[in-house]
Formats: sequence, structure tokens, C-alpha cells
Amino acid sequence: MTPTTDALDQMVNVNFKMTERNRRAFKVWCTENGLTLTEGFHSGVTLLRATRDLMGQEPVETLLELMQSAWSFVIDKELDLRVERREDGTWTVCEGASLVTRDGRRVPKPMPQMRDEVFIARTRLSLAEAIRVARARARAEVRE
Repeated sequence: MTPTTDALDQMVNVNFKMTERNRRAFKVWCTENGLTLTEGFHSGVTLLRATRDLMGQEPVETLLELMQSAWSFVIDKELDLRVERREDGTWTVCEGASLVTRDGRRVPKPMPQMRDEVFIARTRLSLAEAIRVARARARAEVRE
């Protein structure tokens, strides 16, 4: 880090009160997610600011309830490309009435009784992976 003479850019300590239980839980959470305590704090503040910029100055509990109840995220409205949550907590990439596999191929959505374990493994993803696949699919559609 390049030294600076601006007092506003100097490192400072921030102290605030919390229970020991919460401090330990935060420390464990940061460790499990590969973050320092400072990175965890900054990430949380950044996320809260961005969420409130997008959704308004609602209480944190309201914002969390809203996010937890979301079952679908539109990735590209024109392509009808979206990421949808499934009952088992996994996510699928949908394009119109079709699904998109983890390798980015569009496949017809079969009737539930026709979906075998191989099909489910190819189309059920984590949220992060589903968003990555959907965004890649949207970029591929733009190029075609």
C-alpha cells in the first residue's frame, strides 16, 4: 500500500459493542468463508448499502425476508432467461419453456416422471453456478 498524507486515508480502529457470542460467531463465519474480520465487515456494509440502494431503506429483516422468498431471478428479459429455485434448494437455468444444462446447452423440459438422476444432475445447480451459466448463455445469444 502506498503511504498517503491525507488524514482521511489513514488506517484507524473502529470499536463497537456486541456480545461475545456474536463476536465469536462472526469470527467463525469469516474464517469459514476465507475472510479476515475486516473483510467480512466491509463485505457486509457493501452488501447492505447496495441492497438498500436497490430496494430502499427497509429494515434489514425485511430485506432478508424478501431475498429468502425470491424463487426466480430474471437474467435477460428479452431471452426469457431466468434462474429459478427448486424445492430441494437447488437452482435451474430456464430459457422460455426449456432448461439450460450446466455446460450451457438448452434442452427441452421433460415431464417430471421422465427426469432421471442424470438429467437432474445436469440441470440442478448452486445459485452462483446457475447465475454464471445464465449470464454466459445470455452473452452467447447476443453473439449469435
